[in-house]
Amino acid sequence: MDSPWSHAGVVLRLGASHAGGTPNEKTEDLLKRFPFRRRSHKFCAPGYCRCFDWGGGAFAASCLKCEGGLVLESTGEGIHVYDLAHRYFESAFSSRIRALAVRRVSVERTPYDAARAADFCRAVRGSLYSTVRDELKEAVSYHLADEAGAARRDDAAKDPSHFCSKVSYSFFQHMGWCDDERNPSTVMPSDFASNDASHRGVLNRDVALADGAHFLPLQVIWTPQLDAPLPWRPAKKAR
Repeated sequence: MDSPWSHAGVVLRLGASHAGGTPNEKTEDLLKRFPFRRRSHKFCAPGYCRCFDWGGGAFAASCLKCEGGLVLESTGEGIHVYDLAHRYFESAFSSRIRALAVRRVSVERTPYDAARAADFCRAVRGSLYSTVRDELKEAVSYHLADEAGAARRDDAAKDPSHFCSKVSYSFFQHMGWCDDERNPSTVMPSDFASNDASHRGVLNRDVALADGAHFLPLQVIWTPQLDAPLPWRPAKKAR
């Protein structure tokens, strides 16, 4: 891809919603069906992700103790709800980050948004990263096509295969914030980026939001130029 943005996740605030259920309940069955994912997949665990306790306080494993900020993300480690600050600034995953940005969505909120978002998270947590052969190649081919016209899958939340931008777009569809006809498997991370050519490449099919919703400008919140190396470590106390 010719865009600097190669990964996408969904930033969440689920308030007092409770995780409920059993996060790893379906994972082993999926790994039996797709054993090639077993090497990289991480099972949900209280010290690794927040698939158990997203309605709680600060993440116990984090030194930053930032309460409330979560991120729903799909990587080779599977689909998990993470503590945002710990995931992107303190964990081993943070060493892979070259730039970090947030793009907010302006949309009329309802009292049911947090519960609806929590329902989606419960449905997809513990699922696997892409299990469909050549799924990403097909997404690139869609971007290169002169015309776009892919049909939506019946139930994205029950799909066992999710790459990062696919699960992000499926979330937007679940919330009713975007085009309900587009197949989530055609969405690439750069499709969420700014319309400014400096933030997105030639291969793009911009995410179309529903009436009344629009993206705010992209906000870059971390780059190496800030001279704050990751993973972040607290300063040692003087003896």
